[in-house]
Amino acid sequence: MRKDFHTHPKLMQDPARVEGYIARAKELGIGEICLTDHMPLSVSNAADRIPAGQVKEYLRRGRELAERYAGEITIRVGIELDYHPDFVGEVEDALSAGDFDHRLVSSHLHLFYDQANPPTYAAFAREALENLCRATELPYFTAAAHLDMFRWVFRQSERFPLQESPYDWQENEDLIREIFRNMKARGMKLEINPHFAERPADLSLCYPERPILRLAQTEDLSFCYGSDAHRASSVGAMLAELEQDPDYGPALRSWEET
Repeated sequence: MRKDFHTHPKLMQDPARVEGYIARAKELGIGEICLTDHMPLSVSNAADRIPAGQVKEYLRRGRELAERYAGEITIRVGIELDYHPDFVGEVEDALSAGDFDHRLVSSHLHLFYDQANPPTYAAFAREALENLCRATELPYFTAAAHLDMFRWVFRQSERFPLQESPYDWQENEDLIREIFRNMKARGMKLEINPHFAERPADLSLCYPERPILRLAQTEDLSFCYGSDAHRASSVGAMLAELEQDPDYGPALRSWEET
């Protein structure tokens, strides 16, 4: 069964929006969809985050949707949790709202970007992975979202003028292996996420990049798929292409068969 476990319908800001997400999922033969709006991280004013103090209401509304659509499509209620060592308390506050079906951890390190002292590409990537490594030592999360999302920031030179430096994932292989060992010990899944790849329709931009995916397979990790849809048309993005891909396909099939 097809599943999409990373979507951002902005349930609290515009409740009617989610209907388009559900319709698109049904159109693509997706039998299970998970709502994963962002936690209300205090350092961000992004419009797609759950407003402060409304996480319990978000969970309640999601459960109501699940009941309404029972028999048509399975709706899970999850949350995407930004991890940064200075904001662990906010993660714990969000999780205290109730029992989520899926708890994605991510490292949006660009939220903490210091324009006065920009790091190199390589240092930025290392710090993002170090944050994820700390997060996977905690018992809070069910999956890691877009593990190498920092690659997106590399292409945003106008917004984030990082200092030029070579970047090679293998320089972080020790850290990535540690992350995967932590995830395996906690039963966490690694997300396959085409959000960065969707608009140019280029699977080489998918998270995680192919060599990291292969490394995860050697570590015997489990996987999940998340479109990271910020609009209804992106639900199930590139799913057919990923299913046919020689690298991503076997990982996705193992997810769809569970």
